Amino acid sequence: EALKAATAAFTTLDELKAKGDASEPTAIGLAMASSATSRIFSQQNKFAESLKEGARAFELIGPVASAAGSSVAARRAFGEISVSHGFNQLQDGNFEESVRVLDKARAALRSIDGLQLGDLSAAALFVEATAWQMDSLMALGRVADARKNGEEARPVAGGILERQPGHMLALRARGLLLSNFGDLEAQQLRFRSALPFYAAA
Repeated sequence: EALKAATAAFTTLDELKAKGDASEPTAIGLAMASSATSRIFSQQNKFAESLKEGARAFELIGPVASAAGSSVAARRAFGEISVSHGFNQLQDGNFEESVRVLDKARAALRSIDGLQLGDLSAAALFVEATAWQMDSLMALGRVADARKNGEEARPVAGGILERQPGHMLALRARGLLLSNFGDLEAQQLRFRSALPFYAAA
């Protein structure tokens, strides 16, 4: 049912675009429909199809979000789509590309309000993007970069949850982040230091 809805949305908006509709809402909707299709394919274990749709969504939203005067909605959509696409690249073992895509996600989400927590959803997506990027950085042996980015995201996650303790996206993202800090300690054989991070996660 979800795939049917996403396909219908994409078809409708693609027809509008073909007729000359160059509006931002149509472009955002088109990219989000493609990203939703990617997530559906992933849940169906159709990973090649998921990668293809995720890449298309990323290419569709990129010019919209990077245009001069792009809206918060466009940058938030870019962040969400990039997190999904970057995660797919991580899962496929394309660590360099994953780092690149998630860097773009982090920059776009940071640009919304400078991580001042005026937009909790964007801030939570920033933490999630950082968590997945840490995985890719660690796989590449870039431990210092992973730690640095993680330290930037930790207070963001804490700030969101101080304001809204039940924010599920932030809770999940913080759990991923803390687990990565545990991994960083464990890789250095500092198991006693790793345990509190795993417990907190």
